Amino acid sequence: MGERLKTETDTSKKSQLIIEERIHRLKYKAFYSILREEVDGLLTISFDCQKNQALPKLQDQSAYYSRQFSFYHFGIVAGNSKAKLTANNVYSYYWDDTTHAKGSNEIISAVYHFLLNINMTDNIKVLRIISDGCSGQNKNTGMISMLGNWLSSESPRHLKRIELIYPIVGHSFIPPDRVFAKIEKVLKFKEVITSPTEYMSILQEHTKCTDLASIPVYDWKTSYQNIIKPTTSWHFAFMKCKRVFITRTKTKHVFVQGELNYRTEKNTKMTITKKKKYYGTL
Repeated sequence: MGERLKTETDTSKKSQLIIEERIHRLKYKAFYSILREEVDGLLTISFDCQKNQALPKLQDQSAYYSRQFSFYHFGIVAGNSKAKLTANNVYSYYWDDTTHAKGSNEIISAVYHFLLNINMTDNIKVLRIISDGCSGQNKNTGMISMLGNWLSSESPRHLKRIELIYPIVGHSFIPPDRVFAKIEKVLKFKEVITSPTEYMSILQEHTKCTDLASIPVYDWKTSYQNIIKPTTSWHFAFMKCKRVFITRTKTKHVFVQGELNYRTEKNTKMTITKKKKYYGTL
């Protein structure tokens, strides 16, 4: 009797695991389908950080324990996953430990600078932004606040909505990773690198480069904390969402909508600002 129950339990667990595996496959296929999508009126951008590059890079392994210096590279690609990667649609922001830390303020400021300077044609109605779900850099209140503020008061008037898409864990290969792979191939044959300018020269071969030290880096947390509600008061579970929509209205308000799935929608749009507060005051 015990053996029979054990067999039935094992079969039940196996069936459950098969179902979960199928659901997982459907989810990541839905994500990559969105990443490939190309329709009129849609502009897709994606961004990510390359792994930290140590300075100096030397053949002597004993130098590893003396390194106090990191070079940071944040890449943005304009175009979907089928877009050809050239210096015309790949943008790099670089810095090192001597100028800035590597945190959410730096990432958000780089994205903000990119949005202020991108040439967005009149037919673009929707901006789709794809990044991983790292809460310390990409998926946080500061990014949502900056995008809401930019859409409300600084974006082209023909742009109506911003879509943020986050991949499921383990399936976050996006266009910037292809750029990083090209750079890594070059770095592989550079046995000695002693200065940031050497890294910068490699980036310039593949991207349009901007030194983060040359642009304003804002304290976004201080800016939004008196305007945006805490995430516990939002009308959706932000950290569980795979898609977030930010929509412009005819008034001063901006609506935010969070969705747990890639295809289905609850379509609940509400503001996330505090009472009598608006994005334009950020």
